[in-house]
Amino acid sequence: MDKNLTSQLKGKKILVTGGAGFIGSNICEFLIEHGLERLGDIPHSVADINKARIRLGYNPQYNLRDGLTKAIKWYYNNLQ
Repeated sequence: MDKNLTSQLKGKKILVTGGAGFIGSNICEFLIEHGLERLGDIPHSVADINKARIRLGYNPQYNLRDGLTKAIKWYYNNLQ
């Protein structure tokens, strides 16, 4: 993750809705790994996207780290 972005987010309250779902839980994990905690953190998840792959033909366009970095930058730049 961009160190400048991490330092800009440090100390801010971050609300992640749907924290129990696949994307939300991984965003929470990603933020916690970088010291960016939120109230009500969900420390562990057993989320699995295999059912979406099989039933819906879901195929992610980004790996988790790149996708989260891109999403966090977009939210930071567009929701101020």
